[in-house]
Amino acid sequence: MRTAVATLAFGALAIACSAYSVTVSAQTVEQFYQGKTIDMIVGGAPGGGYDIYGRAVARHWGRHIPGNPSFAVRNMPGASGITMLRHTSSVAARDGLVVGTTFPAAILKPLMDRRDDYLPTSFSFIGSANEETRICLAMKNQPVKTLDDALTREMVMGGNAPGGAPHDTPLMLNNILGTKFKLVAGYPGTQEIALAVERGEVGGICGFGWTSLMSQQPQWVTNDRINILVQIAIDPYPALEKMGIPMIWKWVKTEEQRRVLEFLMAEQVYGRPFLGPPSIPADRLAALRASFLATMKDPAFLADAEKLGIEISPISGEKFEALIMRVGTTPPTIIEKAVNSLKRP
Repeated sequence: MRTAVATLAFGALAIACSAYSVTVSAQTVEQFYQGKTIDMIVGGAPGGGYDIYGRAVARHWGRHIPGNPSFAVRNMPGASGITMLRHTSSVAARDGLVVGTTFPAAILKPLMDRRDDYLPTSFSFIGSANEETRICLAMKNQPVKTLDDALTREMVMGGNAPGGAPHDTPLMLNNILGTKFKLVAGYPGTQEIALAVERGEVGGICGFGWTSLMSQQPQWVTNDRINILVQIAIDPYPALEKMGIPMIWKWVKTEEQRRVLEFLMAEQVYGRPFLGPPSIPADRLAALRASFLATMKDPAFLADAEKLGIEISPISGEKFEALIMRVGTTPPTIIEKAVNSLKRP
């Protein structure tokens, strides 16, 4: 009798669970997101370029997602974006209610460090707000006026932590091209480095994103307070090209140097990345990707971006993902040389 009762109870529970599963699987994207809040995690400090982009996108993205969820933005700085990615990879919910943006170099860091903090190719890639071009800049009162000057004269550059562009770029140029930048590291982000430049603690920043510069310190450009030494990117940026700023390729002497630089700069193609944890359900990821691109074309968002001085040139989640997969197949010998190029002497 007990066995029969237990069997009936188990059967009823199985039917109930099956019914629940069908209900959940039949839930549409709109039904799922209705009345929900998406947690957007920014892997940089408040006030930095990634924070500015993340908050601008969050203000408009929900209108384009079925169900019109709201957004809550929070900062999770640390280890130049790696802290945020560790959390997103292993702790964050994978239901489509967590997204984030962080430094692009952090995504491929485990590949370079040969660590298993997270699998770079495993994230749910949503899209990027722009392709980034980095620059080296020096205040007008510095003896270094051009990158050629930096080959023979020492200059102090402010940096953040390993993995951050303002930290790694001066070392990269020193080790590959032979510049003589002296790195003073430890600043939390570009906002703090810019303040250090204003105080005269350091002479400039190398690895500053052009769009970050124009959103955080546009007066440096409009008031002609800086010399921009070089464009660091795969392809030239139109505005910088018009200003006559030379590309890094001018100083590259060998094919090996080119390949190492191409590997290190590939991340800039997805300059302002937006991604989610691994294994977001396919229909929700598709909705996030489509709504992200729709946000990038939203007149209200573009007006907001113009007001903030941030530039928008989006790439799709599919292109973002394909690039990550391709970079992940770089030969180990090139990766090793790239890693060594980011080390202090």
